Parts: sequence; C-alpha cells; structure tokens
Amino acid sequence: MTATAITLGFGIVILEAMHHDIPVIATAVGGVPEIVINDMTGILVPPESPQSLAEAIISLLGNP
Repeated sequence: MTATAITLGFGIVILEAMHHDIPVIATAVGGVPEIVINDMTGILVPPESPQSLAEAIISLLGNP
C-alpha cells in the first residue's frame, strides 16, 4: 500500500494496512513518521520525490 501526499494529518488507512500485514510505503509528512518507522514498520520516502517512491516500490517488490 502506498500513501503519498504533500500534507497529511494522520493516515488511518496506514494503520488499517499495518493491521492486516500489508506492506506500507508512505511519505514522511504530518503525523505519518509517528506511526511508520522507516525500515521497521514500513518505508518512508520524502514528499515530492517520485524517484524515492519508485525505489521503495522496487525494493519492496524484490523483498516482500
């Protein structure tokens, strides 16, 4: 599941995905870094960085 935004208060859909063991890739904005710990509970990418997002998706596809 990818959750990308420039601004995001708190992504409840991220918690729902995590609850169902669905891998999460999200932008590091708003309250998201409080629930997604990079490389532990998901992958965080910088906002407005399509290259970083693509790399995270490719990484996850290669290592689910």
